[in-house]
Amino acid sequence: WEDYGLDGLQQNLDKLFPEYNLSLNRILEGLLKGELLSTAEYVLKGTLGVFLEQIAGLRELLMMLLLLGIAATVLTHFVEIFDRHQIADLAYYFMYLLFMMVLFRCFEQASHVALQILADIVLFIKLLIPTYLLAVGVGTGVTTAGAYSQVFAMVVDGTECILSGWIYNL
Repeated sequence: WEDYGLDGLQQNLDKLFPEYNLSLNRILEGLLKGELLSTAEYVLKGTLGVFLEQIAGLRELLMMLLLLGIAATVLTHFVEIFDRHQIADLAYYFMYLLFMMVLFRCFEQASHVALQILADIVLFIKLLIPTYLLAVGVGTGVTTAGAYSQVFAMVVDGTECILSGWIYNL
């Protein structure tokens, strides 16, 4: 593990995914021993746990939207009791503006998260390129691995530029 300089890879992955205890040493040992199912189960359990934590964080937003919807319905039907419907229309548009404000705020946060995730994905791919090239170098030769390293770097950087520009312009 240390001979190939993969300690830095584990440190960068720990920085990249602080809430996810992913041990590359354990994954590599499992793959080399032929324990594919247990290794896949280890990776999927950790990934599913992090995913469920993220969904639980969205519960607050869902409750806010639900409460705004209930308040809008009650307010609209309560105001319709009066003879003039201008107040009901005004209440409807006020609640509509509140909904839009909450949803625009969510979209803004989602775009920032998308840009951060894109940067993290590019960093993750850059971290895994040496591991892939190590496997290619063992399988086909050092010349092939050296040629592919430059191609992979260009493809990853080009993809990052295109996607970050596209997300930023949304």
